[in-house]
Amino acid sequence: MKGGDPIFSKIFISFSFVLTSTILSAQVFERPKKDQTLASLSFSISSILVLKGRLVYLPYDAPEIYESPFQLDKKTGKVRFFESLRSKRIRLDQKKIRYTDWAGISQYKEDFILIDGFELKIYLLDKDYKFFRRNDIAWDLILPPRDRLGEATSFEVKKLRKRFSLEMRTAPDKRLRGIVYKGENDSEVEFFSGTSLKSFPVVVMSCVKDDLSRCRISRNCRVPNFQTIHPMDRGGIAFDPKSSKLFMIDKKRTIIRAAKYKSCVHSPALESMGFDPKMKPIDSIGVGEGKIWIGLSQRDDYYNNSIFTYDLP
Repeated sequence: MKGGDPIFSKIFISFSFVLTSTILSAQVFERPKKDQTLASLSFSISSILVLKGRLVYLPYDAPEIYESPFQLDKKTGKVRFFESLRSKRIRLDQKKIRYTDWAGISQYKEDFILIDGFELKIYLLDKDYKFFRRNDIAWDLILPPRDRLGEATSFEVKKLRKRFSLEMRTAPDKRLRGIVYKGENDSEVEFFSGTSLKSFPVVVMSCVKDDLSRCRISRNCRVPNFQTIHPMDRGGIAFDPKSSKLFMIDKKRTIIRAAKYKSCVHSPALESMGFDPKMKPIDSIGVGEGKIWIGLSQRDDYYNNSIFTYDLP
């Protein structure tokens, strides 16, 4: 049609307005102060786990794990980091863990769960970071989210699995982008995992309680606000169980997108969070101790550090 289809134009303008509004409405974190930064043991951080009084974090492709202590003043809410000499670099057993493409770290009870986002493998470490098990993550039996009417029809399941299989097999980069504890049911422990798949920004991974290495991608989880992030720009994922907020990194725009998790069928968008323009690309995120923790893909120009912390909005 000469001059373009007016209906298409209206849809495009409407979509552009919604997207622009989402970006413009982002809360902007101010330039970090010195006491908000950690001199980490890696130039680039692939994932962060926040525990009481310590951060546990991973590089991208080295068979190592790092731990840095911190002290939280509960009255002021300020975090005190210590000199890097008090941080630990734990080299994993290279006979059992060689090349890795770390995409996430979480914890269940005393065991640490690490995932290789490219090879789709799960590694289990004990409380002392000793490797004791590795397994493949099964992904071919994913289900749509369960809604108030129950499970999806067999036709819907088949259609979803066909699309998921195609995107898993053709993904150009590591397919999983983070793992965070969601909860547990009778016999399984559940985690949220971000992905670089076009149609599946968030999935639920279920692991057997008695053997956490037996994991499968069990359900698609619809989070429209994360769907707007280009698959190659999706960074880490975080979940705050107190507020039921899900967070995902948008690396290209250097923002954190947020959603209110109510179910895998309904997770409405929340205000996004942006950063000072001088911030280097952010790639990982953790939530804990009432704060958001950000890992960069390279050291910043402020204090030559790679991890920042801000109060949780």
